[in-house]
Amino acid sequence: MRHPLPLALLLALLFGCARSEVYVIAGQSNAVGWSSQPRYMPKRVGRAFRKDHRWVPTDGKSCLQAFLGRCHGRSGPWERFVELHLASGRARSVALIEAALAGTTLVYPALYSAKLYWRPDDLEGGLTTELLKEVADSGLHPTAVLWLQGESDWVAAYFAKDSPQTLEEKYTRAFDRFAERITHQLHVPIIAIPPPLSIFPEIPREMKQAIQRAQERVARSRQEVCIGAHVDDLGFQPDPENNHHIYDVHSLAERWNQAVERCL
Repeated sequence: MRHPLPLALLLALLFGCARSEVYVIAGQSNAVGWSSQPRYMPKRVGRAFRKDHRWVPTDGKSCLQAFLGRCHGRSGPWERFVELHLASGRARSVALIEAALAGTTLVYPALYSAKLYWRPDDLEGGLTTELLKEVADSGLHPTAVLWLQGESDWVAAYFAKDSPQTLEEKYTRAFDRFAERITHQLHVPIIAIPPPLSIFPEIPREMKQAIQRAQERVARSRQEVCIGAHVDDLGFQPDPENNHHIYDVHSLAERWNQAVERCL
């Protein structure tokens, strides 16, 4: 007499070790996605928890690129990232929690608005506290926080006439504090891609390298922080008035996928 397989075993045979994964997108505009590259229409769809606290499909039609809460129809890496992740067999479903905003700073007071400041030491306000609240509101437990940030801090340090060494020390302290809060409260790793040296050509290269070194220092001191990939070769928007953003967001999606594979 043949006995039916228990449901849990049947699911295990069907899906292997694949699971549901949830990624928190954090940082500034290059984390959001700010390219004029044509929108990607994926065949395999995940879902995303937007900053307006709505769940939407990652189908290439729903805008995941929020800029101060408004959608400008730009293209980002996340639809492609979800499709690559699902196609790899690593996960049977993928959800994104959108916590990134354009123009945000980690070290210096925000250039454009006080609301665009991560303020990792502020337990009552700032984007770090908002990220933690957003994760709680989503109802899901994240797999990792994906971090791409530092460009606005380059600019702020440059105008403040701080040296690269001063910027490195300030950013190291702030990023370490951010990592401490995130990993302590969410119990998940941070996977970082440092901002590329190719963008913001008007900012001295030494200033940009300071942010990369700071992130690498924190990764060396905290096992929960991993530098997943570098994107210095991807290039910026082919527009002289917009040289602040990674243009090839499809390749950026591949780097994020590789970063997750490497760090988890």
